Amino acid sequence: MQSNLITVQLASWPKIVCLTKHQNSISFFVKLPNRKQGKPYYYMKALATGQTGKDIYDLYRKGDYIIVEVYMTSIQSKSISELLVIREYPIF
Repeated sequence: MQSNLITVQLASWPKIVCLTKHQNSISFFVKLPNRKQGKPYYYMKALATGQTGKDIYDLYRKGDYIIVEVYMTSIQSKSISELLVIREYPIF
């Protein structure tokens, strides 16, 4: 699987999703800038776990821009794409 570095804007507040008894995940929606005519942004769902998820939940709010290292996944039956966040890099 190939990882990508992309700039995203948080479109929703990060929410905690319980995966197991001892592990939580963070779920949120992001906006990706679109260079094509028509829509200015793509909206995608993003998931983060571990320390990266905790950092995103604690440090960032709706509307913040960050650079994230992600894996892009897609669910063929529902034609949905999701971003699995590996690491985040702040923009100062």
